[in-house]
Amino acid sequence: MSAAERPFLWRGYDQAALDAQYDTHAAAGAAGIAALARLRALAQRNRGALPVRTDIPYGPHPTMRLDLYPVEGVDRPQPCLVLVHGGGWTTGSAAGAGFWAARLREWGVSHAVVGHARRPGATLAEMAAQVAEAWRFLCREAPALGLDPARTHLAGISGGATLAALAALSLRREARPASLLLMGGLYELEPVRLSFLNNLLSLSAAEAAALWPRGGAARLPGPVVLAHGARETEEFRRQARDLAARLGARARLMEIAGADHFSQAEALLDSSTPLAQHLHALLTTPLPETAR
Repeated sequence: MSAAERPFLWRGYDQAALDAQYDTHAAAGAAGIAALARLRALAQRNRGALPVRTDIPYGPHPTMRLDLYPVEGVDRPQPCLVLVHGGGWTTGSAAGAGFWAARLREWGVSHAVVGHARRPGATLAEMAAQVAEAWRFLCREAPALGLDPARTHLAGISGGATLAALAALSLRREARPASLLLMGGLYELEPVRLSFLNNLLSLSAAEAAALWPRGGAARLPGPVVLAHGARETEEFRRQARDLAARLGARARLMEIAGADHFSQAEALLDSSTPLAQHLHALLTTPLPETAR
């Protein structure tokens, strides 16, 4: 069958083209794989060199563990950035995702990295529920952990950004994140279901629609920083743009110059980047007493 004869599945993409849009490793190439290796090595150095409490249980399942990099030697609760690691919902771990810990410590910000179940052992809904439970745990235990729940922020990278957004939807009637940082995530799940990724996810059309319901963006807590690499595929960039448009004034859309799906996380490590400067201000600005 010629390219002209192949049926379109989504926004003018046939199966091969849609699969290419969601194949992050192929799109990033060798440069992306090298960036991923640098980030993992940095995470291991941070875990060995910084004060850290590893494998804190936040629930009964063996996968429900998190690492906490606290800011020590201070006499008041500290802000915290909670990160949900990436890995396409099949790989990744808290141990391999603490690459921001040293930078955040310099800013006086504690850092929690959430581990969770993965495919094929858990559904997306179950993963998101675990992330929400990690958030509840951190808010509940904030005094003992030295954290300020009113200044605790939720972030996710790649598949972790999707899980962070889904968890935030479920937290709308509870202690809400002070802000969201969603980097390189997927928020409209129907094209994901139509792509090769569904060989791993096994999402039905009904499940994809239920996970991210129409009007879901309106229920996300704000402000929301939506970041993506300038070298991401068009579908990843479109998903960030579309969610930002639905969020309106509550969203800050930030394209990271020169970055692919994996190297975008390094932008926070460079204090000269717009993303690092914006997040520094967001995470470290004291709340007015009326906001507590």
